Amino acid sequence: TATRWTVNDLIGRVLDAEGGQWTVVRFPAVLDEPAEHDPREVGEMLWPWVWGAPRHGGPANEDEVIDRARKRLEAIKARSPYNWSALFQGNPFARGGNIIKSDWMPVLPSIPPDAEKYGRWIIAVDPKGGAKDRGSNCVCQLWLSYEGRFYLVDEVAEQWGSVEEIDGIYRFWHHHTHNMGRAISAVVIENKANGKSDTDHLRRGGLQEDGGRREPIPGVLLEDPPKGDKVVRLSNKAPLYRAGDVALIEGPWVPAHKGEMQAFPSAGKDDRPDCACLALEYLTRPVLDVSVESVGRPEGYG
Repeated sequence: TATRWTVNDLIGRVLDAEGGQWTVVRFPAVLDEPAEHDPREVGEMLWPWVWGAPRHGGPANEDEVIDRARKRLEAIKARSPYNWSALFQGNPFARGGNIIKSDWMPVLPSIPPDAEKYGRWIIAVDPKGGAKDRGSNCVCQLWLSYEGRFYLVDEVAEQWGSVEEIDGIYRFWHHHTHNMGRAISAVVIENKANGKSDTDHLRRGGLQEDGGRREPIPGVLLEDPPKGDKVVRLSNKAPLYRAGDVALIEGPWVPAHKGEMQAFPSAGKDDRPDCACLALEYLTRPVLDVSVESVGRPEGYG
């Protein structure tokens, strides 16, 4: 027996390699699909008396027990769908998404009117992992903040080498500044793996791998990741998604983005969630107001 936390755990790998040789027996707290080895109906609870018995003993009829058990289990599920799926349902992937639900990532055909001109544009970069993390991608995301909402407008995710990564980030920035005419206020790079090297090279410019000239990029910032582990970081940003404050703009990258976001942390991929956390952490910080009205006039002035 084992608790399934990710699809890449030991059980998941054994099933991938030798699936035909094993029979999986799973008894979820609430039956979510018919199973040959489980006589319950879909929606029926396992051991309702454990969850629905009166706290201080005493008699209780069956209907009261079932009602109390269902409410307690629904409360547990609401607190943490990921823990509910793994610990109570024996499934490493919560239906509809773990931390971020699919329904919390609406896809819009375009950004709002006037947002192109008056919104705040940034690029967030999650560098490719080190030598031990061979399957990771470098992720570049274009974000727009406008009237209290956050729009993910474009994304690339590639397994670039060190030099390719610098050129790839530069091309992404160049496309959106020079080709699309967007005023990118900052390029925020996470301080991990190649992050410092990427930052240094992009700040000073240089030669591209194809011999072209790479101009210095203004506003390149090396940022430490948000506090906490990866699950905590995304959980802290989940209220923004749940409240409808985050939206995706239609593009070919959207299916892969939504798939990785809603599968995290079960699927073992974390590059896109990491990049989104970095961007939202930066965009939700208070913007310093340096107007004369906010700081006051110097003594004796005017």
